[in-house]
Amino acid sequence: MHGAGKRRRDKVVEQRQQANSAMIDGSPDGRAVRQVTAFDNEGASVLTHCLVVGLQLSILALLYGQTHAFGYVYFDDGQYVPRNTHVMAGITIDSIRWAFTSFYMSNWHPLTWLSHMLDVSLFGPDPGWAHLHNVVLHGINSLLVYALLLKLSRSWLKALLLSLIFLAHPLHVESVAWIAERKDLLSAMFFLLGLILYDGYRTQPRVLRYVGVLACFCLALLAKPMAVTFPVVLLIFDFFVYRSCFQTGDDVTPDGKFFYRAIVEKLPFLALSVASSVVTILAQQSGNSVAALEAHSIMGRCVVAAIAYVTYLKQWLAPVNLIVFYPINLSVSLKDGLIPMGILLALMAFTAYFARRLPLLAVGLCWFLVTLLPVIGLLQVGSQSHADRYMYLPSVGLLIACIYLLPSRHKKYFQLTHVLTLLFIVYLGALCFWQVSFWSSRHVLFSRVLTIAGPNYLANFHLAQDYEERGMHTQARKHAQAAQAQRPDAPDAYQALGNIALAEKKFGTAEKHYRDALSKGPPSETVLVNIGISIAEQGDLPKGIRALEKALLLNPTSELVKVNLQHYKDKLQRVSAP
Repeated sequence: MHGAGKRRRDKVVEQRQQANSAMIDGSPDGRAVRQVTAFDNEGASVLTHCLVVGLQLSILALLYGQTHAFGYVYFDDGQYVPRNTHVMAGITIDSIRWAFTSFYMSNWHPLTWLSHMLDVSLFGPDPGWAHLHNVVLHGINSLLVYALLLKLSRSWLKALLLSLIFLAHPLHVESVAWIAERKDLLSAMFFLLGLILYDGYRTQPRVLRYVGVLACFCLALLAKPMAVTFPVVLLIFDFFVYRSCFQTGDDVTPDGKFFYRAIVEKLPFLALSVASSVVTILAQQSGNSVAALEAHSIMGRCVVAAIAYVTYLKQWLAPVNLIVFYPINLSVSLKDGLIPMGILLALMAFTAYFARRLPLLAVGLCWFLVTLLPVIGLLQVGSQSHADRYMYLPSVGLLIACIYLLPSRHKKYFQLTHVLTLLFIVYLGALCFWQVSFWSSRHVLFSRVLTIAGPNYLANFHLAQDYEERGMHTQARKHAQAAQAQRPDAPDAYQALGNIALAEKKFGTAEKHYRDALSKGPPSETVLVNIGISIAEQGDLPKGIRALEKALLLNPTSELVKVNLQHYKDKLQRVSAP
């Protein structure tokens, strides 16, 4: 009896493995699938994998090695590192406490803050090392993509080619070359690692493996809340890839408790997703980053989302004219969304029709749609229509769907498809190397935004700041005035004009611009300090000191306020002395 039971269990295990292989290859012939799998795995020796790692690292260095000489572009990364006193303090008890309790920059991602603090503790504020850290993380993620695709495709060659597309794709330059987007890389790393561990858990369910997957999910959320879709991705894999893991006895169909078991074990993951979503919404609202529903109608948001989905697909295939900021078009109508909606519906219908025969196609499309959902525009955050960085993780889904486009070695068109794929990788690599160069400085970065997107507030504002910091006041004033004309309600443009006037020692003009800035937004410590300086430099020291004291009330710990306040108090004392 004992031997018969063992043979029956072994038979069930064998059936599950055959079902998995047949499902992944898309062939109803399990025997043919096993032959292909064995053939592919024969070449996947330890040496083969070592060569894959060496090739990926070489291409990574070739494409992104130039970033080591880049500085900060001062588009968010100024607030993330050099102008952030908590980060510049390195790893300390106070900085760790701040990382876990702050909603600074309208975000809650303590693991990201800790990674920047670690850079400062080890290497100081040198941006070259911060860039290198990002490049290393991208290399790790590319290897994780290779490992995931290897498990799904059962072919090291397919996994290598597709992971090289991930490594060299220009859409990922923003996440790698932008120091402030470290959060993308960290979150994706733990997201991918969690999926790889989940594959092991599905093969041999163990409590420790389950805990490992849950821990990776927690770390992904602590790096960037976009990882909230992780439990849904697990369910997608359960339904399309791991169905055989829920078989019972000799039945090749999952039992009636399939959905119940799959969902119940995801409840801790779903609870973490809900908690992270609530915290993220609170963080975004604290910085007034979430647009009210009245500002953009539900229909308008759906149209914008459909257009964004199709735009991401188009840019993934033809990644040209990529920029750091794509201004949102608020005048879109339902008519504008008809073609994008039709394309999405056609893709979903095609995938549903072939879902049983080509399950990884369904996995890939669902991954793409679901992982983009938090940032697709249904809940509008910021003023961009879409962003390259949002495709860092969703693009893995498209790579999974492309597994079927690369036939196995015994199939027809094997050589043709692989040569075309290699040419596509070379094409992507050339564009990637060129795209990386635009991140060499803030001036180059936002000059390109103006060239591609045309006049817009953000590009003009940052160019005004860049020119002002380099002492080129005429050019700075030109861009600041353009920014003011485009956004008359934005205080930053008035503050930029005030900074230019202050640098030119036109203190009366500077005071006027700073007061305009103060009237357009909430009280700002920096604006109040500059008002105090402008007044004091015009000769009214008591009034200037009172303005600085107001700034001190706003932030009693500010060294900037304290230094200026003490300077003008000492000056007043010298002037008043007999």
